[in-house]
Amino acid sequence: MIGHLRNDIEQHGEVHATFEEHDEDVELRKGTVDICDDCQLITVDAASEPIERFGYDSLVSWYMPEDRRH
Repeated sequence: MIGHLRNDIEQHGEVHATFEEHDEDVELRKGTVDICDDCQLITVDAASEPIERFGYDSLVSWYMPEDRRH
């Protein structure tokens, strides 16, 4: 599943993901997200937001936004 997520981010540039412990979708953008297989963490480091970390096991789903200018 994480491999597919990684590919979608690479191909599309951004996905919106749902995590168990988060009430809203999280934007995972190429260049601001680190997917660490060793620690099984997805880290989002966007300059305008605090750093967020999510465990692989809390990933529920994701989708690619229709508007690439989003």
